Amino acid sequence: GDFHPAAVIEKVTLWINFAKSSNSCADLGTGDDWAEEISFALKAPDGTTVPLVSNFDYMFSNAVGWVEVLFDDDAPTSVVGLTISSGTFKSRSGQMHLFNGLHPEGVWTLVVGDAGAQDPLCYVESRLNITVSDVVDLGVTKTVTPLVALAGQEVLYTVTAWNKGPFDAIDPLVTD
Repeated sequence: GDFHPAAVIEKVTLWINFAKSSNSCADLGTGDDWAEEISFALKAPDGTTVPLVSNFDYMFSNAVGWVEVLFDDDAPTSVVGLTISSGTFKSRSGQMHLFNGLHPEGVWTLVVGDAGAQDPLCYVESRLNITVSDVVDLGVTKTVTPLVALAGQEVLYTVTAWNKGPFDAIDPLVTD
């Protein structure tokens, strides 16, 4: 996999590009958007699921076309009570922190929902960004004795390497 076996999640953000239409995905920006029909949720490999947008979170408005929404729980507000617009918003529950501490490897699922049968939710793409903790804390020091050496005098170099963890370093290499 792409992650160290001991890696744990520190933060998750999700970017989604979508539109909501009263007609078709080819005819955006006209009519009403029926935004209250939209739902999004993010599901981690272990089954932990965080609702990003639930039905009736967005307010009904005129269709605006394609939008890009970044879900980041460090944002000041969620989409609850807003019309569809591009921007950065926290998840409806502000609970993306529930992913913190999980191992990131595996299949993540974006659950896309549209409660309306006639007005399409037009999904284009999404990008998941996972920040993991440092899994090792390596350090190296090098000292010399004596600090001042006369010409031809031997000196002793001491190299000390350590790992403060929290996990084992696999095949560390020190080059001098």
